[in-house]
Amino acid sequence: MYLPEEFQLRPARDTDSKAAMELIKQSYHEYTDQGVIFDEEEHADLNALASNFALNKGEAFVITDNNTPNKLAGICGFTPLSPEIIELKKLYVNPDSRGYGLGQYLVCYAIDLAKNLEARELVLWTDIRFTKAHSLYEKLGFTKAPTTRKLVDKSRSEEFAYRLALQSQ
Repeated sequence: MYLPEEFQLRPARDTDSKAAMELIKQSYHEYTDQGVIFDEEEHADLNALASNFALNKGEAFVITDNNTPNKLAGICGFTPLSPEIIELKKLYVNPDSRGYGLGQYLVCYAIDLAKNLEARELVLWTDIRFTKAHSLYEKLGFTKAPTTRKLVDKSRSEEFAYRLALQSQ
């Protein structure tokens, strides 16, 4: 997978926390007409972005735009649920940075990391309203589970589970 030269991938830092909040807030804004509400308290784990992923033996990474280095173009992370199952988390691409394949790049990067950890499966949860993300996951070979889960949050979220088997890839 190719990352355009105007962008740079790097490990997330705790100093990225404010920019990560802003990125997710902008992403949620696209869905406000569908009842999606950004609430900072519900994303408190972003306050120490890298440290919180590390506490859960995970990792977060960001894409920056070389023209605006203080603004994140994309974010993604993962945490292990077990030695064999990795959960993909916080995949967001800045609406201003879409169309460059950054979401696909981030997911493929996470898939490679999961394989390097010898995981057998990559899983994720995504709001049923985030249809653009569903298309990306399905394009990359993830399969949607038949059940959903409901969250107790301000957006009254309901989420699909997606799974990607890694051993045959």
